[in-house]
Amino acid sequence: MNPLPRHYMPASIWTEQRADYDWDEWNANAYFRYATDAQFERLNRLTNKAALGLTIATLEWVVVSLSQLTDVLIERRFLTAAWAGAVHRRYLNYTEFDPDEWSSPERGPLYLSLLILNDAVHELRSDPRIATRACWAYNLATHILPEQGAFLAWWETCVQRLEQFHLEAEELVGAPPPDIFDDFPLQGMPLPPPVFDPIKVFPVAHIPAWWDDFLRRLDPGTNEFLAAPKDLEDVDFLPGPPYRFEAR
Repeated sequence: MNPLPRHYMPASIWTEQRADYDWDEWNANAYFRYATDAQFERLNRLTNKAALGLTIATLEWVVVSLSQLTDVLIERRFLTAAWAGAVHRRYLNYTEFDPDEWSSPERGPLYLSLLILNDAVHELRSDPRIATRACWAYNLATHILPEQGAFLAWWETCVQRLEQFHLEAEELVGAPPPDIFDDFPLQGMPLPPPVFDPIKVFPVAHIPAWWDDFLRRLDPGTNEFLAAPKDLEDVDFLPGPPYRFEAR
C-alpha cells in the first residue's frame, strides 16, 4: 500500500545511502525544529490538509534514504497510516515511541520522522499550523539527504502546484473559518500521494475516488497504526463509513 521508493525519486536515494551527516541525539532538535519566516509564510497560505500531505510526502524521502542502512518496516506502515490520517486524524492511532530504539545516526532521523508525522496529523485538532511541520520535514530531509538536487526540485514543483490549486484563501473561500475541532472538510481537501508526483497532473476531481480505493485496500489487522473500524463508527466528519471516501 506504500510503494516506496516513488518513481520520481532518483536511483541514488536507494543505491548510494550513507549516514555521514552530523548527528547528536542530545541536540537533534537543532537539525529540524525551526522555520525561516519566508518559508513558513509561504506554506502557511496553503490549506492545512495541503501542508499535511506535503509533510508526509517529504518524510517519505527520509525513510527511503535510510532504508538500506536499517530496517524501516515500522516506518513504512506508519507512513501508510499517516496517509489515511490525512483523510481524518482518527485513522492514525496516536503512538508514542521509545527513543532508545532509534538511538543511532541511521535510526535517529526515522524517529524524528515518526514524531513529526504523529504531531502533524493529530495536531490538526489543537494546533493547526501544519505549515510548521512541513518546514520541519523539509529541514530534516535537507539535513540527511546526501544528494539534494532532485529533492529540492521536487519540493519546489510540489509547492508551486499546491499554490496553484490549494491556497486556503481560494479553496475555502466562503467557508467559515476552520474550527480547531473539525478534521473534515473545513481544513481543506485531503491530498493523496499522486498530487505530489511532479511528473503527472492529478485532477482534483479524481481525489475522492483515489481515496476511496486507498482506504478500502487498507487492513488494520496487519498495520498496528491504523484504527480498527469499530473505533471509527461514532467519529464525526468522516467522509463516509469507516475506510470509505464518498464524494461530497
